[in-house]
Amino acid sequence: MNAGQTRPDHHHVVAVTGGGSGIGLAVAEYLLGAGHKVVLLDRNVEALDAQVERLREGTDQVTGVGCDVSDSGSVGAAFDAVHARHGRLDGLVNSAGVAVMNHSGRIEDVSDQAWATALAVNLTGTFLCCRMAVPLMEASGGGSIVNVASTAALVAEPGLEAYTAAKGGVVALTRSLAVSCAQRQVRVNAVCPGLIRTPMLHQVDQAFWDQMKAATPLEVPGPEGIVGLVAYLLDESSSYMTGSALVIDGGFSAH
Repeated sequence: MNAGQTRPDHHHVVAVTGGGSGIGLAVAEYLLGAGHKVVLLDRNVEALDAQVERLREGTDQVTGVGCDVSDSGSVGAAFDAVHARHGRLDGLVNSAGVAVMNHSGRIEDVSDQAWATALAVNLTGTFLCCRMAVPLMEASGGGSIVNVASTAALVAEPGLEAYTAAKGGVVALTRSLAVSCAQRQVRVNAVCPGLIRTPMLHQVDQAFWDQMKAATPLEVPGPEGIVGLVAYLLDESSSYMTGSALVIDGGFSAH
């Protein structure tokens, strides 16, 4: 996960936000299967502890740390815990997120709270975690950050004003950090998933799901459908990639 170097002989240490469910959990399982050390970060401590206990039935390379990515103090404490335990950080997957939907599609119906929540979790949370991770990665000889954005950052849909703005910000932040962190041997890329079967779908209505599914040529997968791409961006095989926002949406945006 160090751009410009060959694979080291130690196991990589990867932090995954939103690791208690959905895409984050699927990525963690994939990385553990590849022999990496994984630290799951999630604000739902009960769900996090349950998943860590389950994963430890097959490996002792996983730990969990409670973390609210929208809170600077919580993020700082979480990454301090990662460093205290492992002494290094090679990879970060920012997958913590929240879907905020405005069912009327009218901008005047977007509440202050909905707007603030969408940006705090999806965008500010990504920023706060990157801010903590980059110096740790630099001290470890370099690393790779993968930010989970969305096709909503690139293709507008009614009723997703706050979510679209936040995920668009994630893509812009990814590009900015890719440039500013390159000399520190830290790569930063984003993935833009389309419709994925995750617990976040409970936050959208059935009509929206049906509309998106009908517009997606391929069968909609669970989170396992994108973990290979995330793992590739973490790996040295993508060492010449930074600042990219890769779409993985089953053909949705090809229309």
